Amino acid sequence: MCYMLIKQYETRMVLFGGGFILCCISLAPMAGLNAFAKTMTNGALITAICSATGFAYCVTYTECDRSLVHYLTRPIRNVGILMIPITSLLTFAINIAIPSAAGVGAVVGTTLIPLLLRAGFKPAAAAAAVLMGTTGSLLSPGLSHNAYVSDMAHMSIMDLISYHGIYSLMIGVVGAVGLCIVCWVLGDNKGEKMAEANPAADAEMSSFKPSPIKAFVPLIPIILMLVFTFWIPSVKMGVAPAMLIGTIVCLIVAMCDPQQFSKQFFKGMGDSYGSIMGIIIAAGVLAAGLTASGLIKGLIALMVQSKEIAQWGGSIGPFVLSVLMGSGDAGAMAFNSAVTPHAQEFGMQIHSLGSLAFLAGAAGRTASPIAGITILVAGLAKANPFDVAKRTFLPMVVAVVLLAIFMR
Repeated sequence: MCYMLIKQYETRMVLFGGGFILCCISLAPMAGLNAFAKTMTNGALITAICSATGFAYCVTYTECDRSLVHYLTRPIRNVGILMIPITSLLTFAINIAIPSAAGVGAVVGTTLIPLLLRAGFKPAAAAAAVLMGTTGSLLSPGLSHNAYVSDMAHMSIMDLISYHGIYSLMIGVVGAVGLCIVCWVLGDNKGEKMAEANPAADAEMSSFKPSPIKAFVPLIPIILMLVFTFWIPSVKMGVAPAMLIGTIVCLIVAMCDPQQFSKQFFKGMGDSYGSIMGIIIAAGVLAAGLTASGLIKGLIALMVQSKEIAQWGGSIGPFVLSVLMGSGDAGAMAFNSAVTPHAQEFGMQIHSLGSLAFLAGAAGRTASPIAGITILVAGLAKANPFDVAKRTFLPMVVAVVLLAIFMR
């Protein structure tokens, strides 16, 4: 299974196939099938993930995301090497409101990468600056991992984000500062300044008319959840209602065709069920196979011997798998489905081990040269993906080591 995932075989097929084969070998085929049925009807996950992705599709369709990027990126010009960490931190902040790594990479990359190239930064550094900020989705209520682990730990999504928020911010800051140091050592700010990075993109940007009201729309669900969670707790504001309110406001502000707008929203919901929920469902089948075969029992017996083994295994394991597979989801989901429910048996809490695994997985994806987002931003900058990952790898290793040491 690891070999097939590294070779970029279809993730859901590999997780489901491997789990079901393990169930059959263990003479318990129904365990895998029952896990499939149980996971595919998990209401808490479906409402949070599908509504968030539907909202994200509408924000992109109405170009509200481009307006947000436009106003946030205007101040960062002519600040030398500091453009690298500022770009990463801005991307990190935008990624909280737009939780899709590919989506934020595309919309931020088309604006900031040409800006960095014109300032004289090498293409690989410009791409790496945007890539490094795509861990901001860790703080988004719409992130699938937040919904999955909070449901497993029987706590609200906002409570889970409050727990790992400081560590997620640490990843963003360590990544931005570390990348700045790496780029300075490599002399990435001494490239040739480009008069025109992409004429076609420049023409498109010149025709774009930003709106401050549209720029506010992507922030509405996050603001609503913060207000009702911390200041008006008597009103239970879940992810789905917040996303629906944001979607309605988006339609009113954009004044676009309601029929096309509606199609985009439900297209986003359907796509997220097939892609994001699909990985969660397949990981559930794998967990059933690992449990039926006794592999989980043996792993837990090993982890019970030392909390440190669990701490380092829950961070380094998902990190390495994510680097090799190019996905921050598959390895973390498989670990959280199989191992994290047993966290208390070896002296940890479900929410802490689960958060540790998916934070480390996100760091591994950011350090991977074969991740989709790495290839995307490298293409925008016309850089080699391996050159881009060479700049993000070391800062992410430092971040994961710090997670393993301090996250409890």
